[in-house]
Amino acid sequence: MQPTRPVLTIFYHFDPWGRGIGGIDTLIRSQIKYAPRELDVRVVGAGGAGDKAGEWCHRDLHGREIRFLPLFIQQEANARSH
Repeated sequence: MQPTRPVLTIFYHFDPWGRGIGGIDTLIRSQIKYAPRELDVRVVGAGGAGDKAGEWCHRDLHGREIRFLPLFIQQEANARSH
């Protein structure tokens, strides 16, 4: 039996590849970028164009493969409602 690797799972309603602005988005991207290579990184959040809600996928962010689960698709993250 193979030993399991530790997993870092981040739950936040944003698209890691989107154009989201704000401090928390930057903080999460930095956590992913600088997380130790021994960790498997997963993100559960909001998908963008081309994503399928409810399906895990493997994607690259900052040269690191992560597993991503979009729970819903968000068209324009920075749009304000009137």
